[in-house]
Amino acid sequence: MEATEHCQLVGAIITNLQALETHLRYFLLKAHDQPVAFPKSGDKQVAHNFPTNRKSLNALIDEYNAGLRNGEGEFSVERSLVDVRDAIAHGRLVTSDVFPATLWKFSKEKNGHVQIDFSEVLTREWLVAMRNKVDKEREKVLNLFKVRNYTGLQ
Repeated sequence: MEATEHCQLVGAIITNLQALETHLRYFLLKAHDQPVAFPKSGDKQVAHNFPTNRKSLNALIDEYNAGLRNGEGEFSVERSLVDVRDAIAHGRLVTSDVFPATLWKFSKEKNGHVQIDFSEVLTREWLVAMRNKVDKEREKVLNLFKVRNYTGLQ
């Protein structure tokens, strides 16, 4: 795999994670009947709501999953995506002169050691599978959005 392809696939995962988070935030906004308020360019302040709050992805997924009604289990979002998101955001990417690279994420130090929280060789197959998995989870949120007849996402 060439560096360009690696960057494109990692970028696709990041973009899909951002889309998933946006969909979760907008879904929760509608589920909690909050008014839509998002800043416009130049604004210095905006209403506090799901799109503007500082909740982490894991908190958003937990709140979304906890709000599923009877018969909506198929729309549950996998929390394991948080590990991937955190590894991309806070991990160490290591490679020799050639790809694939390995992505590592470590815990906080304790008694002179750290735990390995995440370790994955970023092969083309893994990157494509993860890109598709994240998008599939995003689609679950969008599909439930439609099932509940919420408006605003397409």
